[in-house]
Amino acid sequence: MPTTATDVDQYFAKFMQSIHADADLWVVQAMNPDWQEAAKPLQDFLSALDRTKLKMFRVNSKAILELCKLGTCIWEHGWQYEKRPVNAYDAAWKVNPS
Repeated sequence: MPTTATDVDQYFAKFMQSIHADADLWVVQAMNPDWQEAAKPLQDFLSALDRTKLKMFRVNSKAILELCKLGTCIWEHGWQYEKRPVNAYDAAWKVNPS
């Protein structure tokens, strides 16, 4: 009997619906009262980043399907850290490498 397929379909749908039910996937709450004004702009930025670059619905659909099938999943990023040399100039316009 294909019970695994029916269970995976139900759990996948429930997980995706509960995670992505709200329009804002990212919810930011300030833990310090001094940062209260920064919480909403940061949440708006993360939502805009999700719509333009991250596209977490697509990412989560793959990861959560693996979670339902195998019992585990991994989210990984594809960004690469690069450190490039930067030249600084003094008052006489001479290069001071930093």
